[in-house]
Amino acid sequence: MHFTILGGEASILRPSFADYVATLVRRDVGVWLSADSPRTLINSYLKPLAMAGDKDGLTAMLLHIYRLHLQQRQDQKPLPWIIPS
Repeated sequence: MHFTILGGEASILRPSFADYVATLVRRDVGVWLSADSPRTLINSYLKPLAMAGDKDGLTAMLLHIYRLHLQQRQDQKPLPWIIPS
């Protein structure tokens, strides 16, 4: 499942978004995130939080990854763990 975040942080903070992503991660569905930037497979960063039921931690990690994408887009420097689309 590929999520392209176009609505800013508010998109990530929408009710149930983190729950939906956590459900996908717990079911071993590949979850990719981008912000009009190269996409990143984020399961390994979210799996411990999803398995622990830590919605706040999972939301914080989603925001962190999103902000890294924004920074990468501004700097035009590839992050080592981003896979080009």
